[in-house]
Amino acid sequence: MKSFYSFILCLYGLILILSHITQGILPFEWVISFSPYLVFFSILLCLLSVILALKKKLNVSLLALIGIALIVAGTFAIGEKVLSFTTVLPEKGIGTQAVTLVSFNKYYKNTNYAAIDSAIQRIQPDIIGFIEIISADVSGIEQLKNFPYSQTNAIDDPFSFGIFSRYPLNKITIKQTGIRNVLTSEVTINDKKYIVLMVHAYPPVTMRDIEKRNSELIAIQKYINNVGTENVIIMGDFNTTPWSKTYDTFTSGLKQLKNTAKGKGLNFTWGAIPIQAHIDHIFVPSKAIIEEFKIEYIKGSDHRLIWSKVKL
Repeated sequence: MKSFYSFILCLYGLILILSHITQGILPFEWVISFSPYLVFFSILLCLLSVILALKKKLNVSLLALIGIALIVAGTFAIGEKVLSFTTVLPEKGIGTQAVTLVSFNKYYKNTNYAAIDSAIQRIQPDIIGFIEIISADVSGIEQLKNFPYSQTNAIDDPFSFGIFSRYPLNKITIKQTGIRNVLTSEVTINDKKYIVLMVHAYPPVTMRDIEKRNSELIAIQKYINNVGTENVIIMGDFNTTPWSKTYDTFTSGLKQLKNTAKGKGLNFTWGAIPIQAHIDHIFVPSKAIIEEFKIEYIKGSDHRLIWSKVKL
C-alpha cells in the first residue's frame, strides 16, 4: 500500500508537468483548464504526505521523493499563472465614459426568461452580448425591449449571436479567412466608435476542435490588429482559460486590450461544482478602468452571465 501511494504521487506529479508543457494535446488540454483545482488538490496531497511520513505510515522512499518533487514543480508552474491572473491589484487606466457590459452564453434551449430579465433589470447594462440566442428569445426576454439598437443572427443553433445596445450600432461584415463564429458591430458611445465582437470558439472536445478553436482565435487576433484602432471590445465564450497556452498566445498579440476579470479574484464561468472553469471573457481597451467584474448564475444554462462595469 505504501509503494502504491508513492506510485500515485509520481503519477499525479507527472500529469501536472505534462499538462503544463503539452497543452493543446488531449487529455492534458482538459486538465489544465481546471488549474485552480489542481493547485488546491496538490497542496492537500503534499500536506497529507507530510502527515503520513511523520506518523511513519509512508516510507520516505526515492519514489515518494520524486513524486513530491514533481508535484511541487508542477504546482508552482501552474499556480504562478493562476495567482498572476487572480491576484487583486490596483486598477490603472485613464477612461472616463462609464459603460456596463454583459456577456452571456444563454444555452439555446434555455427559456428561463424570468431569471434573465431579473438579471438585466438589476445590472442595468449598456451593451449585452448573447451567445446561443434563438429567434424566440428576442421576443421572450422582455428587458430587451429597452435596448433601442440590436444586431442578431438568431439562427436557432448553438452558434447564434445577439448584440443589444443603448447606443447606436452599425453592422460590420468581417472579410477575413478563418473567422466563422463571430458577430461584429460598431457601437458609437458619445461620438466615439468602438468595434464590438461576440465570440464563440469551438469547445475543445477533440483534437480537431482544438485546432479549429486555436486557428479562429489567431484569425480574430489578426483582424483586431488590422482594424487600425484600439477601441475594441471582445466578449463571449472563448472556450479557453486564462492559464492555458492558447489564452497566452491570443492575448500576447493583443497588448492594446485587457481582460476585465484580471485582478478580480477567482471566477468560474462554466460548469458546476466540482467541475468548473473560467472560459467566458470580456476584453476592453487597455486604457480603460475596470470598476467591477461579476458573475451571475442563471438557471438553465451551464454558463454564468458575466458582466463588467468599466470606464472607457
